Amino acid sequence: MEVELPEFRGDNPVDVVLNLYKDLGWDGKTSIDPTNIVLSKNDWLRLFDKIRSTVPEEEVVNAGFLLINKGPSVSDIVPEGKVLIRRQ
Repeated sequence: MEVELPEFRGDNPVDVVLNLYKDLGWDGKTSIDPTNIVLSKNDWLRLFDKIRSTVPEEEVVNAGFLLINKGPSVSDIVPEGKVLIRRQ
């Protein structure tokens, strides 16, 4: 299923990622597989820029690891401004 990409929001890396999933319909209780949430490359880079803007420069690498491990996947088949949600 393809849906509109919500606005990235939050004051720290964890909140940005969690808010994205909640805005996409996650209930905050069930387990989520980030490989089933897919963004375009440009949208993923914008997400990283948002996350990077919430931390001091010396914490950017850690924030990047959070996004790589818990953030959404990337694919060239997803149009910019959309999110592909794969059902399990």
